[in-house]
Amino acid sequence: GDGGGDRNGDFAGDPVQSLSTYTGKVLRINKDGSIPTDNPFYAETTGAFRSIYALGLRNPISATTHPGTGDIFVFDVGTANGFDQGTVFRVAASDNYGHDGDSAIGNRVGPWANVGTPIISGGTWYFADQFPATYHGRLFLTSWQQGLRTVQSINDTSVADFTSNAVPDQGSLSPTVGPDGSLYYLASTYETNNGEIHRISYTPSNDLAKPKISPKGGSYVDTVVVTLNSTTPAAEIRYTLDGSMPTDASLL
Repeated sequence: GDGGGDRNGDFAGDPVQSLSTYTGKVLRINKDGSIPTDNPFYAETTGAFRSIYALGLRNPISATTHPGTGDIFVFDVGTANGFDQGTVFRVAASDNYGHDGDSAIGNRVGPWANVGTPIISGGTWYFADQFPATYHGRLFLTSWQQGLRTVQSINDTSVADFTSNAVPDQGSLSPTVGPDGSLYYLASTYETNNGEIHRISYTPSNDLAKPKISPKGGSYVDTVVVTLNSTTPAAEIRYTLDGSMPTDASLL
């Protein structure tokens, strides 16, 4: 939970790099409350500590599951140069994410993605049809007071800005994809009970810029290379040549 890896509150003094505490851990438990016997540390622990699946988190805020692969991704607040750093970990059995010192427990792994903003409060994978295809398979991330960002795909961890924060005093929380395919998230002031639910939808534009032709029409003695372009992204320009059938030209 929040602050667990920093050993705050009820967890004060509990070492993260230990198999006899719950601090900074990912726990794996069956739906009926029993503990899977194939958990990675089952044989070397006892009791409820056998539920430990991964360890070494600093300040895990939330998690999400990829709908295609079933992989779990945890949003953690790591540190970089003494400052909070938004990180995403792809959870696997016996992972050790390294917080609170080195140890011989598990397999030491780094973040799946470094997002760069101080706090990643949540994320959701987008596979709906309301947004253009370029956004399908992206991980949408909500950050505290810095708008929304995206990770390109499960196999491409490049990060891009999506929106700036329209309300600087509010943080973005709990993103989800609604039944209409729109993206919904909660904006809260953190210190108070005030909050808003925001919706992001895609509205296609039918406005197309007229194509530009260079050079302009006229009579030329020598061969002339004519350039066609448009300021509309991905516009398709169709043109004809004297005495020929229409030809298609796709502009990148």
